[in-house]
Amino acid sequence: QVEALNKVFAGQNIVISTGVSSGKSLAYWLPILQELISGTKAKALLLYPTKALAQDQAQKLAGYCTSLAALGKERIFSAIYDGDTPSNQRSKIRRQADVVASNPDMLHLGILPHHPMWSSFFSRLKYVVIDEVHYYRGVLGSHFANVLARMQRICRLYNVNPVFICTSATLGNARELAENLIGASVCEIADDASEQGERHYLIVNPPLVEQDLGIRRSSMMESVTLAKLALAHPLQSILFSVTRRSVEMLLLHMPQAFKEQIATYRSGYLPSERRKIEKDLREGRLKLIISTNALELGIDIGGLDLAIINGYPGSIAGLRQEAGRAGRKGRSALAILVAGSNPLDQYICHHPEYLWQTNPEQALIDPQNTEILLQQLECAISELSFKEGESFGKMEYTELQGYLEVLETEGKIRRVGQKYLGITERYPAGSVSLRNASDVYPILAKEECIGYVDSAS
Repeated sequence: QVEALNKVFAGQNIVISTGVSSGKSLAYWLPILQELISGTKAKALLLYPTKALAQDQAQKLAGYCTSLAALGKERIFSAIYDGDTPSNQRSKIRRQADVVASNPDMLHLGILPHHPMWSSFFSRLKYVVIDEVHYYRGVLGSHFANVLARMQRICRLYNVNPVFICTSATLGNARELAENLIGASVCEIADDASEQGERHYLIVNPPLVEQDLGIRRSSMMESVTLAKLALAHPLQSILFSVTRRSVEMLLLHMPQAFKEQIATYRSGYLPSERRKIEKDLREGRLKLIISTNALELGIDIGGLDLAIINGYPGSIAGLRQEAGRAGRKGRSALAILVAGSNPLDQYICHHPEYLWQTNPEQALIDPQNTEILLQQLECAISELSFKEGESFGKMEYTELQGYLEVLETEGKIRRVGQKYLGITERYPAGSVSLRNASDVYPILAKEECIGYVDSAS
């Protein structure tokens, strides 16, 4: 934390790449709060991959701000700006907020295209926090790198050059990923001196039920057995499963006697439902939470005793994140991986050293993917005219000329003199999905929204 503080105050971009519950959040709160109470009128933008994580961190920030106000320090106005923010609060946040917590989707759709309404915020923007950068891989990461390039163009318009503070779980290429996202050099802080309780790992291979055919008992039913054992003891546990459907199936097999102490956690819940589940888990009212990887991220759910992982999640980094949800706050914990019958899970059962002798996977992105770059370049030009000779992200103008000509030929931008301008009637950001996800539909019961479901489900 001290190292992070010194580098940030020296104006260096950083990525903090340490384990779960190692104090990464405090490492970026310290310089931000110090700057805000010094009276410089600086602003900070905090970007989280999910709304739930933004809500969680905003609650912590509110606590810090209340404590500082009690000490007679200048009052700090912090706010969340995402799709759930009431419309009657948005204007005040744009004009007055010192710290804004948001997500890449809202930055892409609701902030950058309307940057003139954010002029007072952008003109004083000093810090940009990108939390959980390991989350940004593949299509999402490639889009997000371009969204950040768009944001930096707007920052230059307002004559500011913010410092980027990134946090990441342990990755094979945390520094490289952060540099590819922000398009600038980054210092990596990877020394983890935080207090960690003992964490024990157990790999369970379900027994054979058809010896001749090599068929094993399902990992789901083995996970159910382990969860029932945990419920019979004074433990708080989390059971991870890969899909929403499997999460609901696991719930159906849980004993009715504990139904008030068991909950599921996945995408599709209303914000109020998510926050209630998180609060109940933190305050000990739940003994078991059954979750997709939605709880892999650093949402504060208190210190759990046991993590059961139904099937290898597909990556060492993901496994460590899920196992790390137990044993937070220095407590000892147990993580149990229940193997599936697929070849990869079976390989891990017979070669468990793979999980500890192999470095976590590298997170790869390709911001220069042709389709993604064309979409994002059009968004950038609709926000701010593009001048001849201008760069975008890590790409120089000579590399961009071909893309600009394609957009001009398709009638999406127009050239006037030495500038490229957007087409006034178009709002290109509205037709670009950062996550390349299928459409999401609200579920209505008597005209009341009770949840969400995607078309794939």
